[in-house]
Amino acid sequence: MTSQRNWNWRERAISIIAEVATKHGLSPLEVLAVNKHRHIVHARQAAMLAVREQTGLSYELIGDMFCRDHTTVIYGIRRAAERRSKP
Repeated sequence: MTSQRNWNWRERAISIIAEVATKHGLSPLEVLAVNKHRHIVHARQAAMLAVREQTGLSYELIGDMFCRDHTTVIYGIRRAAERRSKP
């Protein structure tokens, strides 16, 4: 049962990343890639925020999915939340 539960959160997180990527006009691979173009970084940070809010995964697990350190995930989520709250 544990392996099934693990599969479900991974599948859900991948789906969230794909949804956010599409919303930003990117592919999921572009969101996950090592790229520092502003529009891609913003999409990546929005995807991190969405994954965190919708799955409750730890910063470390989200970092593993995005090949980033957990502190980068914390920073990205904060930035995405700030952008979302601005009018």
